[in-house]
Amino acid sequence: MNSNPQGSTEIPSQAPELGSMTAPSGNPSREAMSSRRSFLGPKSMIRLATWNVRTMFETGKTAQVTKEMVRYDLDILGVSECRWTGAGRKKTRDGFTILFSGKENAHANGVALGVALNRSRAKTLIEWEPLSDRIIRARFHSKYCKLTILQCYAPTNGAEDEVKDDWYEQLQYEVSRVPQHDLLLIMGDINAKVGSDNSNCEAAMGKHGCGSINDNGERLVDFCLNNNCIIGGTIFPHKNIHKLTWKSPDGRTINQIDHVIINKKWRRSLLDVKVYRGADVSSDHYMFFAKIKGCRLQQTMQENVRHQPNRKGSEEASTLNLRTGSLLSPLLRMKQTRTQWSAHGIDSRSRMLLLQRKLLVLRKRRPRNGYQLKLGPK
Repeated sequence: MNSNPQGSTEIPSQAPELGSMTAPSGNPSREAMSSRRSFLGPKSMIRLATWNVRTMFETGKTAQVTKEMVRYDLDILGVSECRWTGAGRKKTRDGFTILFSGKENAHANGVALGVALNRSRAKTLIEWEPLSDRIIRARFHSKYCKLTILQCYAPTNGAEDEVKDDWYEQLQYEVSRVPQHDLLLIMGDINAKVGSDNSNCEAAMGKHGCGSINDNGERLVDFCLNNNCIIGGTIFPHKNIHKLTWKSPDGRTINQIDHVIINKKWRRSLLDVKVYRGADVSSDHYMFFAKIKGCRLQQTMQENVRHQPNRKGSEEASTLNLRTGSLLSPLLRMKQTRTQWSAHGIDSRSRMLLLQRKLLVLRKRRPRNGYQLKLGPK
């Protein structure tokens, strides 16, 4: 559906742009980053998307893609079928950084990550690695949680089983290398229909998918079950037009084959996943958008600690209750009266939240090496 316009001239792939840098193939490129910069903070919002643009090997196509990034206020855009040769890093004239990975001598396949880096986020990129012409990896810094993104372009459902097996083996290997505390995002044109029936696979997908599952969909669901991941496009209730990502050239067939996958540990940080049909770069795919809020990460971590079962028996649990009561009583005996709180414009609900917050801080400071707080005289 996307053909080269008449009169278009192709730019030589080996001529790097101003400020571009080519990374050695197979070796991760380490970036100079500042520990004070945080890409994913507790109150920050990340807007990212994945999009099969069919090709970026056309005059003006890169400018169209970056224009849509500005239009939809995207921080990161994962691109499938970039069709650039080699691997490297380029910086556009309007300040966007593009990390790309493709074939060495053919304008086919290819993946890329377009990153809108402002001054506050210019040094949050820790490293990136061009893994193949179908997978690229990037890792971003945050003092709360590192963010690892795998942008993918999977073989089609009609490809040979050996090709699909090799691709999923490579993806499995790369996922196993990701640190367990990272927020992992796998996104791109996966070419997999997972359907709406989530029987026996509720841990990997929701019930808001579209259509029926195919062979690639079964492979993707099994992959998510084995790696404790969840398919984001199936867990949010939207209209079908906001879930279907690909439309056939004749307009008769439309499917959900682009996906955003997140590790289940950080599921609560994923706020929404939907299609933006207004974005246009002459592609048969729609832009697939996802929104992540960092504060949910911190809440999820606290909940995991709060609901963790006590492994040392009920005797230690009762000790913890005594310890909590001993810490709570000084807070309740605070000399600040209701009039003093009201003078500062703090209502009763905010006062209770502040008390709970101070209690949590004191609870974190309790000694761990067998020392127990006791109430009353010895």
